[in-house]
Amino acid sequence: MRDFFMMASLLIDLFGASHFFWGPARLWSDAKQFRASTAEMLASGMPPVLHLIAFRQHDAGDAEIIRTRGLAHFGGQEMEAARPIGWTVADLVRRLARLSLDIIINGPVRGARRLPGLDPGEWISMAPRGSSEALLVEFGRNP
Repeated sequence: MRDFFMMASLLIDLFGASHFFWGPARLWSDAKQFRASTAEMLASGMPPVLHLIAFRQHDAGDAEIIRTRGLAHFGGQEMEAARPIGWTVADLVRRLARLSLDIIINGPVRGARRLPGLDPGEWISMAPRGSSEALLVEFGRNP
């Protein structure tokens, strides 16, 4: 993939592209931002998650759901999480992006687990959904 991203960066310059389309996530990115993120990835080894994985918002009645699209291309599974009360979409996407990096680096989550979250007292619960590629993620706080 490193060679692909280097070639994509060169093609952006060659054609003077203003945007880059990443098919697995069906996601458009600003070409200059994509090129800068790719250069950072080549230097640090960390993939540009926000340019390769879409975080899509869905309304599910009482809950607002964020689902990934394109993560399965790199990590073997997609994620889905309901937005906790009091959180913004950005709060949830920030946490899902960090989990996405973990899945890309370490592979899919095979069994249910509960981990500490980003903030003190926060927890993350993850459980694969049966035979599908979906990983159900839940966030909460200790009382």
